[in-house]
Amino acid sequence: MPVGRWHLLPGTLCTAEVFSGFLDHLRVPVACRIPWEISQPSVDDYRQKFIQEIRSGDVVCGFSLGAIVAAHHADTLPADCPLILFGINPLPDAPTRKPDRESLRNDVTQYGGRAALANRLRDGKNAMSDDVIERILVMAEQSENLIDAQTQLALTRPGAMDALSQSQAHIIAISGRMDQQADPTHAVKIANSVLRGQFAVLPDVGHYMLLENAQVCANAVASAFEATFSPEKHRS
Repeated sequence: MPVGRWHLLPGTLCTAEVFSGFLDHLRVPVACRIPWEISQPSVDDYRQKFIQEIRSGDVVCGFSLGAIVAAHHADTLPADCPLILFGINPLPDAPTRKPDRESLRNDVTQYGGRAALANRLRDGKNAMSDDVIERILVMAEQSENLIDAQTQLALTRPGAMDALSQSQAHIIAISGRMDQQADPTHAVKIANSVLRGQFAVLPDVGHYMLLENAQVCANAVASAFEATFSPEKHRS
């Protein structure tokens, strides 16, 4: 298991708290967890931060929009800096997503993050527990001031496959089989397109897999790390 710092990039209307249970299962010390804020309107706005703040041996872990940001800068990462991507769509945003994204932004601006997400999460299309939904709504309240920048970033991203394919880092892409926001086949596509890639498609969880079943997510990452970083892997 890598022992460096973990840079945590959360998704739209999320905070780094989305990773907490997952990191607890992996026994990552709190002092090693570095939360990022997705607060800039363009993926290019983060490039200098990646170059300046991520060093050899660190781990970069992104969820949803945060995973998209991380993927766009995968080519800046040191070769020994693992990149973990949860619930990612590495392609440019589909034009058909624009009305939904703008509707969410408008509702957050008018009613607040909790109210804007509450009905969307309880519309009967997902099987998340009330506890998981409440944790999402709390994060939405805490990050609602970022919705304008996050919406602009999501709508204008150019696609991350070029940066991923040029990366020297080990890349682990993880999706939930029930994800209705990011097609699980993206994880497979990424793993097959990069120099050193692995993927896992987890059963019985959706887009918010980190909250739905943090243990399963931790197990998937631990298995990927074991296959890559175990002493047997490097024994001559």
